[in-house]
Amino acid sequence: MKLPIVLLVLVAIRALSVAGEFYEVDYNREIEGLPIPDHLIPVGPHLHAWQREYRRRIEDHLFVTNPDIAQYLVMPSFGPESCVSVRSEIPKELEEARDTFINIPRNKRKYFITVTQASESLWYSMAENNDEKKTKHVKTTRIDRKISLELAGAIQWAWGRMLHHTRQPSSALVDGLDGCTYEFSARVGGLRDVSGETWSPEGGLTAEIVSLGDRIAAFANDPDAPEEPLIKALNAFESKIPEVEISPIFVIPPPKGRADPFADPEANAQNKPE
Repeated sequence: MKLPIVLLVLVAIRALSVAGEFYEVDYNREIEGLPIPDHLIPVGPHLHAWQREYRRRIEDHLFVTNPDIAQYLVMPSFGPESCVSVRSEIPKELEEARDTFINIPRNKRKYFITVTQASESLWYSMAENNDEKKTKHVKTTRIDRKISLELAGAIQWAWGRMLHHTRQPSSALVDGLDGCTYEFSARVGGLRDVSGETWSPEGGLTAEIVSLGDRIAAFANDPDAPEEPLIKALNAFESKIPEVEISPIFVIPPPKGRADPFADPEANAQNKPE
């Protein structure tokens, strides 16, 4: 009976040895024992066939416009998925006059919020995820609301600045069967299309931007809702987002040596000997 015990000990030792050969993050909890970062994390890659199929169904049902401003995707564990897209359009009278899309000034374009909602869970409409083992047809609803350039800009600023902080979390994430994944994306000058996600945030900036995403969806569903309170809330949120730290490799150190008589006074002051 001793042999199995010895084998178990050897397996345990081997497991520890292998674990030490690969990098792992720690399991420290950042907020009340839970790993909830105050920033968005990169959208996970769709490596498996079921992930790619689920993503394809989301795109086919919910991505019905070109969200060239911003987008907010809601993927609950059990309920129906939904999407908020903020987009611009070129007026028909300017279509023939334009050479490229960028040549039309922003104040000449029209702006819209489009909300799409699945009638039931797209995840459980997949054959491998339901009891019937059949792929189900899912209906979707669509609502469009025209908005001002000011509101479109406020959404893009809030999404863009928050997404600029997207990074990996400092400690291990805990995935649950319940909860909801929220995905954000925006087109940011200098970065192009950026995206990030968060899972069931309980506080901080991630919870606030989720609340704003839901508020934008509710605004689009209410044709009588005024823009001003939403713009104010977006601007207030955006003001809380810290500035992105510049990477040290892009910081240009002050020149050394004698002062250049043709340089500006500030440059000379930096080179002035103490």
